[in-house]
Amino acid sequence: DKVIRINEEDYHLAQMKFKCPVYRIHGTGINTEKYGGVSREEVEDFRHKYKLQNQVIILCTGELNKNKNQETVITAMKTVVKAVPNAVLLLAGNGPKKDNLEQMIDQLVLNAHVKLLGYRTDLQKFVAMSDMVVSASKREGLGLNIIEAMYCRKPVIAADNRGHRELIADGKNGYLVKATDSASFADKIVALCKNPKKREAMGNVGYEKSVPYWDVNVLEELKAIYR
Repeated sequence: DKVIRINEEDYHLAQMKFKCPVYRIHGTGINTEKYGGVSREEVEDFRHKYKLQNQVIILCTGELNKNKNQETVITAMKTVVKAVPNAVLLLAGNGPKKDNLEQMIDQLVLNAHVKLLGYRTDLQKFVAMSDMVVSASKREGLGLNIIEAMYCRKPVIAADNRGHRELIADGKNGYLVKATDSASFADKIVALCKNPKKREAMGNVGYEKSVPYWDVNVLEELKAIYR
């Protein structure tokens, strides 16, 4: 009876293909209570627990698979740490590429700067204590992890794909780069590592852009469609 899409590109395509009414909503809605409930004290305790008090933290979340393309970000870190010795990349998630990524980290001698966190149920704390979020996914419909980062006022460096383009205004709340371009990822990461004020400004813009994607707002969109 009705078709619902969660990004602009799919929405316009569906309008051309389906005869029934087509609607667009802003994703599935991020859990604002969960991601907004981490206190400054918890962030400091979490940094202390993982011995990251004086580090610049770069967070990348998602299944360890071919599409998520963590290899590009790991390769970028080889350049990043030369310019920012206290930079640390945290990779949260499990998946079929875990062993390959571990070997890659060993070969690049990045064990002190790249950490595999495994599957986490407390991602909101890692997002809260991070300084920026990165994603090198080759394809995304609408990255929930990116919206969560925006809600937590974190700048985002992400691969240029349809899902990310909808969320990131290049140069305003983050940067869009080619998915396989590790040099560009490194360049943008270093730039943000060295400019806390830029991180803060971009984070504030991202927070404002995240508002339509809050769970409470998406719920109202769904209610209107069902009515």
